[in-house]
Order: sequence, then structure tokens, then C-alpha cells
Amino acid sequence: MMRWRRVLCVTSLGISFFSANAESQTGTVSGEAPDAVVHFNNKTDSSYSMHAQSGGGWVFTEDFSWGGPNGWYSDAKYSIACERIPLVDTAFVDASLCFGASMNGSMYKPGGEGGSPIPWSVSSAFHTAPQPYIYPAESIFAKGEPQALRYIVDNVMTSAPGGFWKYSGVTVTGSSVQTDWQNIGSSYTLPSTLDAGLYTVNAARNSAGAFSASAWVKIVSVESLTVGSATKMSDEEVPVYYIKRGEQGQKITITANAAPGTPWPENGNTKYPQWTGGNGQVSEQASDQYLLPIDEANDFTITASCGTSSKSVRVVVIGLDIKRNGQIISGKNDGGDRIITETIVGKKINLTGEVKPAGIHLKSKQWAIPGKRIKNYIANNQEGKIVELSSGNLRDTSVEYYWIDALNGNVDYSVTVSYNNKEFELNSSAGFNVKCPTTGLIINLNWSRIDDSNSNMIFGRDRTGLSGALQISDGDRSMGIFSYCQLVNVNLERFRNNTLAGRISTNGSIVLDTLFPYGGHQSKPTIADAPSVLLESLYNKYTTSMAFKTWLIFKPTGSDSIWIPLRHFTWEWRATAEKDSNNEWHVTQRGESEGESVSSQPTSDHPTWSENVTAYVDWK
Repeated sequence: MMRWRRVLCVTSLGISFFSANAESQTGTVSGEAPDAVVHFNNKTDSSYSMHAQSGGGWVFTEDFSWGGPNGWYSDAKYSIACERIPLVDTAFVDASLCFGASMNGSMYKPGGEGGSPIPWSVSSAFHTAPQPYIYPAESIFAKGEPQALRYIVDNVMTSAPGGFWKYSGVTVTGSSVQTDWQNIGSSYTLPSTLDAGLYTVNAARNSAGAFSASAWVKIVSVESLTVGSATKMSDEEVPVYYIKRGEQGQKITITANAAPGTPWPENGNTKYPQWTGGNGQVSEQASDQYLLPIDEANDFTITASCGTSSKSVRVVVIGLDIKRNGQIISGKNDGGDRIITETIVGKKINLTGEVKPAGIHLKSKQWAIPGKRIKNYIANNQEGKIVELSSGNLRDTSVEYYWIDALNGNVDYSVTVSYNNKEFELNSSAGFNVKCPTTGLIINLNWSRIDDSNSNMIFGRDRTGLSGALQISDGDRSMGIFSYCQLVNVNLERFRNNTLAGRISTNGSIVLDTLFPYGGHQSKPTIADAPSVLLESLYNKYTTSMAFKTWLIFKPTGSDSIWIPLRHFTWEWRATAEKDSNNEWHVTQRGESEGESVSSQPTSDHPTWSENVTAYVDWK
């Protein structure tokens, strides 16, 4: 029990113990009702006072004592008071903590009959206990953008004139955080430097934690970005992803991952995460999904941010195109149909593979070309040779070649790109429809004869020894020009007095028969040949054995074309001429094929040679 005394004001602190927000209650006691309870109505006033008075003619004696929690004092008899002292951490922030205090004394009634003074008491109470809490009780903030929390009593937003605060929790990196009580006031904002994590925030009336309340706070940052079906090429601070260019309108989803987890915070009309970079848009279904178009080659850096935290990724959309004469022939056209290039056998095909965007490192390249194709065909009166496509040609950025067979198929171009010692495969395909003329040949062989001058043995009587005509439709004829190529293996012998006296021979080699092409350039050529041997009077016998291989050849219009074989056939001229006693020459032996027709077969094998028959004209 405390006896009456006056409490010294702490004037050195510059603090007033009294405030306009004061509530005073008085309890009246008498012999009939010696005990009184006063009820305070406002739980957050800055000062409270409680008084005792006597009623019904009763009078207080000098006897007076009081008691109560820290913060109450008495500066007059029969009265006690309590004020908020905000700068003293050990004092109550306001009087709402301090009820039950009580005053006690004794009283008597003058002129009363007999007896001693009787005791009286006046005590304090609230109608209901204060209910403190923090508003809002649960919060989700973006990192670096914490919002104010308020310490509230009994659901009145402005009812808490002060407060002590502390927080504790675990960051997303696993670090524990804990602070001590700090005298902040009724409103508190967590530090903007606080890492993302889960925290418990506490508020109380004093540093002892009286009348405490707690709130749950999640601070969210961007932990990482997930890039759909793209291939991760590096683990740099800004990871690099490669993805192949897609079809028209195709998109890839980039998802932001929250730490320590969803949901993401919102700040007014701002929904997190916020996206920058690229030419895409945020998904209507989820703000943490960004839809990036990948139908064009490009190099994007996409960033998702939540407050002061952010994560970025570099997404490289790689396009691989096949071009012919500068025009893209792979993929689809604007109508969505696959591009098909029409061409003709023997027409030069010049293809280039192009990778976009620029700066992509190519580790390897490979062409896959179907059908029968060659790099070139060189043909003249001296030589006929095929230049094949080498493996090196097929591993270059560009390739030139000629098809020599009709086909309907795809040319594929594959590349391996590399970044940070990781590889990424791409391929592109170009469709081709390669046309070839459809032809036929009618070939007939004649008979050997001696000419009217009696000086030549000729293969052919009233017409040439070999005659033929091309069969072809008007449509196929318009594709280009047609001609022939003929090779021959020659073996001629002459005799004097039936003794061998000379030979002309290609020694088993097959050589070009005089000219290439054989028979000129025609749209619908005919072929005719009449080989002959000069019969000299010094000799009495000649034999001939000539084996021919003849090709129908075709060349598309244009300077960038080569001759292409279409059909071929073989034939021979075998005959013997002998002179009689009248010096008249007669054909005494003929080959079995004379007078017959010859069939031809389709072919795509080019004739080749390294010599001309004109090198074999001298008898030896």
C-alpha cells in the first residue's frame, strides 16, 4: 500500500504529464455503500484520473492509501492519476494497461451515534478489456516496397497513440532475422532493405510486450524465370536460352517463380511481377506468365521484377532458312502452305543456308540432298567428265549442284550451333519437284554397201545406216533443247594379197565420235549416221568393227544448265569388203544386226570420255 504523496514531474525530459485527451471518473462511497467501482470508457486516452468522494453526510478521515500498476501516482488526497510517458521505454505507453488501481481510506458520519470510522474503497476497471491487433493481420509486399502496418485497439483505426515494434523470420536464403523492441509509434513500416522471406511482426504497448499483437508478413522477390521448352545454354547471371523459330503466331511461355512462393503481391493497380523487354504480352490468366512470340528470329532480354528484385533471361530465337538466289524456299508461304520449288533436271541449283540472328556460332553444317545429283558435268570435243559433290561441298554454308533425275522430295540443311561449350541442333527443309522430259526413240539399222564410185564401203544403202526419231510431247519439248552424244570403239583392218597390211584401232577404248553434241541442238532432233571406210586399190580386203554407244541428251534453257542423259542405246557396224578379179569391191560379210531395229532404255548415267576418234585416223 502506498500512502499519500505527490509524484515529482520529470520536467528535464520536456514532457507534459497532462493532455487534452484525459478521462476522469469519480467514485462515491457512504456508510451504506462503502465500496465503489469506476468504469473508464476510452481505452487509449493520454491520461486518466480517479477520484473518491463521500456522500450521504459521511466525511473522510485523514487516512488515505492507494495502489496500482506502474504509471499511477497521487498528487492530492483521495485522487490518483496516470499519464502516457512516450519517451520512457519502461513506462506504459498509455493508461490502458493500468486498470485496476484502487484507493482506500476510512470515513465517519459527524453526529453519528457511537462506533468507529468505517473503511471505504474506490477501484477502477474497464467495461471490457482492450483488444489490440495489427492491421492488416496478413500482408504480402514486393521486395523493397513494404507498406505501413498499424497498431490498433478495439478496431478503431486511429485509436493507438503509440506502440513498440519488433519482427522475426527467415529469409528465402535460409537466414534467421530477429530484432528487439523499438519505440516506433502506432504505425510501422518494415525496412525496405529486408530480404524476401516470411516474417512475424509484433506490436505492444511497451518494451515488456504488454498487450501485444502479431501480424504475418510475406516479402516476395523474383527467384528465377522458367523459359518454356527452350534449351538452356548457360548459367550466367543472365542465363541464355536457345529456341528454334516457330510457326506464324507461335509463342513461348516465360514463367516468373516467386520466392518464397505465390501469391504475388499487388500494389494498387500494379500487379507483380512486372515485365520488360521483348515484344510479347502478359498472360490474361496469370500475371507471372509472359508470352513471347517466337515466329521471327531475334535476341531478347526479358526481365521480371517485383519491387526492387528482378531476374532476367536472354532468349535467342534462332531461324534457319534455305535460300535460292536470295529467296527463302524453306518453310511455309504466307498462306500457310509448304513452299515447293519447281525445277528441271540439268538446271543449276544454288542453295545457301542462313542462320539468324547474326553472331550465332556455327560448329557444323550439313546438307542432305536426295536423288541423283552432281556438282557439274563438263563436256566438249576433248573430254566428258562428271564432277561429283564432295563431302566437303555438303558441309559448307552454300552448295551448287544439278539434279539428273526427276524426283519429288526435300533438301535438308542441318546445323549445330554452340554457346558456352553447349550445342544446339537446328534443321530446315526445302521441298522440290524436279521434272524431267518423258521421251521415246525409234531407231532402225540399214545395210552395208559399196558406193557407186566403187571406192567406199558405207553403212547404209538408199538412206543412212542408222536413223532415228525422238518421240516427245509438246509440253516436254518446251523444257529445253535435245541432241545426242555418241561414243565409239573402232577396229579397222586392211589386207594386201590377204596379208594384214594396216590397222586403225582405239585399242579397246571408247572415245567421242567426232563432235559433242552429235547432231546439233534441236527441239525435236532426228539422228542419222552413215559410217564409211575408204577402199584403196592397193589392198584387196577391208574389215570393220565399230561398236557405238549413243545417248539422247537434254539441256534446259538458260546459261546455268548442263546436258542431262535421257536415253541410250548401243549398235554396231561389222562388215567385210573384198575385191574381185575385176577390181570390183563387194560386201562379203555383214553384221547380224543389219536391217534390224534397236531399242533404247532410259538412263541417268552421263557419257564420259577423254579422247576423240579424230586422234585415230592413221593406219598403222
